Amino acid sequence: MALLKSYSCVKCGGVLNFDENQEVFACPFCGGEFVFTDFHREDLLNQASRCLKKESFATANELYQTVLDKNPRDFEALRGKILATGRIPSMDSFLMIENLSSADCKSAEKTALDAKTRLEEESRYFDLLAKMLSAAGEYHLNSGSFDERSETVRKQYRELEYVRTGFQENLDMAYKSFGGFAVVLGIVCTVLTLGQGKIWPSLIGGGILLLIFFAIKVIAVICENNMLKKQAANIEKKQLSEAVPIERMNKSRDAYQEAYEEFKKLSPDARLYAMPKAVNEKTEDGISVENLKKDLVCSQCGGVLSLNADKKLYECRSCGVAYGASLFFDEPLKKAVKALRTKEYQEADKRFSYMLMVDPSDFDALLGRILCAGKWLDVNYIALKNEGIEDQMANDIRERSKEAVLHSSVEHKSYFEDIQKLTEIYCEHEYLAPAIQKYTEKLQYFTRNKPLIEAKPGAKQVLYDEETDIMLKRREILVQRNTLKFAFDELKVKVVRDNYSARLKNKGE
Repeated sequence: MALLKSYSCVKCGGVLNFDENQEVFACPFCGGEFVFTDFHREDLLNQASRCLKKESFATANELYQTVLDKNPRDFEALRGKILATGRIPSMDSFLMIENLSSADCKSAEKTALDAKTRLEEESRYFDLLAKMLSAAGEYHLNSGSFDERSETVRKQYRELEYVRTGFQENLDMAYKSFGGFAVVLGIVCTVLTLGQGKIWPSLIGGGILLLIFFAIKVIAVICENNMLKKQAANIEKKQLSEAVPIERMNKSRDAYQEAYEEFKKLSPDARLYAMPKAVNEKTEDGISVENLKKDLVCSQCGGVLSLNADKKLYECRSCGVAYGASLFFDEPLKKAVKALRTKEYQEADKRFSYMLMVDPSDFDALLGRILCAGKWLDVNYIALKNEGIEDQMANDIRERSKEAVLHSSVEHKSYFEDIQKLTEIYCEHEYLAPAIQKYTEKLQYFTRNKPLIEAKPGAKQVLYDEETDIMLKRREILVQRNTLKFAFDELKVKVVRDNYSARLKNKGE
């Protein structure tokens, strides 16, 4: 239960008592009506903006979402959420496409498209923003590819130079060695032939050696040229492949600039969307506020809520809390289910809670709150994950399952008892996952470092005992987990089968 807070009425100065779950509250002195965001919106937006500049994007996202929970059409909150999900510090980052190099453009684009559907009046603004983010994402994706390829080409140039230099050094060394050998051999031949009085043989032998020397040099030069041509051809091929990402980068930049030129001409008035959209006295089905149930139960104190048809408010006679009548008409179940299907669990849970204010034993609302606690779309999605579970989530699931059994009608009590058993097994099963993971990691550590550990004096027996103990503990938990899994699978079949029957009972068919 949220704590009641006191604020002064901006019209008469009277004390206003309300909590954060109220959509509308009224001043008991002058009759002035206000919404939650009248007092907190500016503070939340300013704080979120500061978080963006400090790059505390997760916190900023939560603050913007708080504003959107109260008013899904708030322009500044929608735009801020785009920045937060995209890890973009401010709108100034859109001045140049290079500024978005570290942004999560894909997530931001998705959020922008969602904002487009929420605030249709400014759909063009968010559509252009989504196009800019899409172009920026493509640009930086190809930019990374281009940098990688450029580095490959530079590396090949260095290898080419290394080959050229090394080949030339080896060739020079070979020339010197062969030249020295040729000179020595020529002198020896000359001395021998002169000693025998013969000159022509020495001249012919020296000529042959020179011809061999020049032939080797020519062959070496030809081989070097062929090798260098091959290396150069590879580099040229790589350079041609760079043209593809460069062309794509230029195309993305042009698309970004085109969208930005039109985007900067738009300047929506955020004040027009700072307040929730007014609700007509009649719903789409023509149901008037006067036809609503006159008395409801306050979820905060259990007191009676009375309908004020003129103000379209439900007011608590005990704690002074007031709720907008729009929360209780225009198919509240349909809105709650829609929020659940889109994984807006907080919004769905709130609407299911309002349904229980009308009827504390409402089957769909009791089941819906359990599904919201476990973040399941319906009973078919209740499945074992082996990922662990947080204490808060487990406590919420257990508490709501217990409340469902306590408040459900007689014909649905057995069904919710099965749901309670199923969710309890689920929580117990998920609690085992961290222990299994811990023991598995220890065994893997022992396996990797076994030779090193056993090298220490007396460590071999200690390692064996500890490894055996961990294996036994892990085996016990695995057996326990398999037992829970078997019980879960068996019970879930019954729950899913009975879900349809329970809904038929709920409809009185």
